[in-house]
Amino acid sequence: LGYHAPSGHRLRGPMNLEAFDQAFREVVRRQEAFRTAIVASDGGFVQRIDETVEFGLLPPTDLSGLPPAQREQALLDDMNRRTAMPYQHDRGPLARDSQYKLDNDHHALFLMAHHILWDGWSFDIFYAEMAVLYEAFEQGRPSPLTPLAVGHGDFAAWHTRWMQSEEIGQQTAHWKRRLGTPRPRPEAHLD
Repeated sequence: LGYHAPSGHRLRGPMNLEAFDQAFREVVRRQEAFRTAIVASDGGFVQRIDETVEFGLLPPTDLSGLPPAQREQALLDDMNRRTAMPYQHDRGPLARDSQYKLDNDHHALFLMAHHILWDGWSFDIFYAEMAVLYEAFEQGRPSPLTPLAVGHGDFAAWHTRWMQSEEIGQQTAHWKRRLGTPRPRPEAHLD
């Protein structure tokens, strides 16, 4: 569970649930990380990107009929239950989602991805794309986002090559020399 990256988001105000779901599905289509599984291959593991996965926010879990205190506890209990569920790395998606209706103008989004494919910076991309897509879809317009030039797999391949490059070798040698040289330690003063 230490590698789970759960997040809960309150959504306030009027909401077009269909446009929100459509925006979420478009982000999943655009972002390979949401469609990734990690599978065994030749004694190691590789990333497998599925063409499609089952994601979607409709219908939301409707908690609006509960008294407010019970509503909040039910929301927290369900999010905790979802957070505690283990992932099977060889079956995607390595992310979970759920939407909750707490009142007509109050919803919550639960999103959790395994850290192997998601980090804190990923949320910034997710938020930015969701905002642009929701606005477009809510107004009946198509996605204004341009297709991605490279995907996560492309980046991973580039990073692997870069880590084996002469540049990294020179940097590694520099820091081994620099950090491998014994230096006298200053005296510690405890006042």
